[in-house]
Amino acid sequence: MGRHGGKGGGCKGGGRAGKSSAKAYTYVMNLKGGKKYVGMTQNPNARMHAHFSGHGSAVTKQNAPKSAVLTPHSSVKAAKAAETRVYHAQKAMHGATNVRGAGHTARF
Repeated sequence: MGRHGGKGGGCKGGGRAGKSSAKAYTYVMNLKGGKKYVGMTQNPNARMHAHFSGHGSAVTKQNAPKSAVLTPHSSVKAAKAAETRVYHAQKAMHGATNVRGAGHTARF
């Protein structure tokens, strides 16, 4: 598992996401205001850069990301399934009004 932080953050845990043999990653982003965003990517460095520079999803453009935790997966299929599981787990923990991603991307 790796961690990517925005301002003042950095990669932590698994180091740089691009050095793993994983084919895809899921991630949970901690956004301003305590909101969460769950996603999946095959190019974690580019995707994290997009989110943290204000060019990611509409949700992260509106709610600036503070940090992200990446989890590697051996296939895109496994990552997509995990993204759905993680989204529902985050929603159960933090409430439906506080979590977006995994195809559920209406603005907060």
